[in-house]
Amino acid sequence: MANPKARSAAVTAKAKRRGPGPSSKVGTAQPPAPSDWLHRLHDPASIVHRAAAAAHRLGLRRRPLAKTEAGPVDLFETVTRHAKGGVRPRVYLSAGIHGDEAGAVEAVLRWMEGAGAAKWATLVDLTIVPCLNPAAIASNSRLGPDGLDWNRGFARLSRHAVIDALKLGVRARGPFDLALLLHEDYDACGLYLYELRPDREPLWGADLIAAAAKVLPADPRHSIDGSRAHGGVITRSLHNPAMRTRVARFGMPEAVWLSVTGLVARVCTIEAPSEYDAERRAEGLKAVIEKGLGLLMEEKEEEVRGGRGNG
Repeated sequence: MANPKARSAAVTAKAKRRGPGPSSKVGTAQPPAPSDWLHRLHDPASIVHRAAAAAHRLGLRRRPLAKTEAGPVDLFETVTRHAKGGVRPRVYLSAGIHGDEAGAVEAVLRWMEGAGAAKWATLVDLTIVPCLNPAAIASNSRLGPDGLDWNRGFARLSRHAVIDALKLGVRARGPFDLALLLHEDYDACGLYLYELRPDREPLWGADLIAAAAKVLPADPRHSIDGSRAHGGVITRSLHNPAMRTRVARFGMPEAVWLSVTGLVARVCTIEAPSEYDAERRAEGLKAVIEKGLGLLMEEKEEEVRGGRGNG
């Protein structure tokens, strides 16, 4: 989550060098061949097709949140929230709010298409928004078609069709036990993350970073985006005056909104290094999703055992 004002010009220049993503009309996408996925990273129609097909296999319901010129913004949700023994743990996944971070969208799609997701769909309550900003994805741009950084607009008083619809949809599905927000950063020297959970131990950041180590190394920097980091992990507190100043100056990102509204108990924003190849970025972020779900289930099982012991 680098300074959006400082990086916008550089991002735009880099996007122009890379070239825009392929454009296509919604509803015309065909299932991508195994060797074709790389050429469809910036194709909103292909993303919609893959997400819908994977959600159908997982038994998730598709809920359109908003329509854009580049395609719909869809939310995929578990139909029933109850399982044997009580309420399932609730998980929120999102990606694609910045269009120059297509590897994060690919990670969500791969996870939804993989064997692991079929298991998790029976154990946890899922709310997934694979691609928040189709137009930005299509143009390979950090900014939305309105010229705004959508990940700094969660506290705006003015209306915003997509962000407002997302907030309504997420509120209706919450509260959540865990939110994993997938991003990429062209300044990153490896994988890093922000963990908004200062009031509870253990923190999960180090375990999440380690889960991706086979394909993505941890960012070794001791200072990332103006914050102290250790092994790629940045722990931020909403009570820190510097954090409040940053939000007031640059705007409120999705992670902070989820926290301040009390919708999510634990929020992690994961940033893959966008200078690494897309295969490694997608596989690394996919590994983080798997690990996060595993840690959540371990925590819930421990809580059950603790409750029984106290009874």
